[in-house]
Amino acid sequence: MIIVDVEEQPIERPIRAQETSYSGKKTHTAKYQIVIDAKNKEILDVYGDSGTAHDFRMFKESIAESVPTHIIAVMDSGYQGVNQYLPFALIPVKSSKHHPLTEDDKEFNAALAKFRVVIEHINRHMKIFRICKETYRGKGKRGLIRVSIIASLYNHRCVA
Repeated sequence: MIIVDVEEQPIERPIRAQETSYSGKKTHTAKYQIVIDAKNKEILDVYGDSGTAHDFRMFKESIAESVPTHIIAVMDSGYQGVNQYLPFALIPVKSSKHHPLTEDDKEFNAALAKFRVVIEHINRHMKIFRICKETYRGKGKRGLIRVSIIASLYNHRCVA
């Protein structure tokens, strides 16, 4: 079973092509998708993209073809439509104005949140390294290399 989540980090406002990193939250950001193994809490993959990238698009570009279709993946509601790639993907049930959540849906979402809290704790462990938390002032793809190094440090420290 894998758990997938995306984390945002603020970056300095770029001089050129500012619209590619503007997240819509009044800041420029870089996004990092983290994939963990739910059993041993090891970070399996880190993928980076600009702040405007959608979570599901990041999944399709990074690991959609490499993940076996029989694996169970736990994701948040940003991955609506992932079931065409992974038939056993678990995402929360969304409500709408005309279709409120039933009690079974609420219980399913609560149980799913208990699985997903693991990756939120791993995000917190990575942000203890303040270079993953504060505004990144470096250039280009070096941010992804930095996050990958922090992920390998986490794997060495917490999993080994």
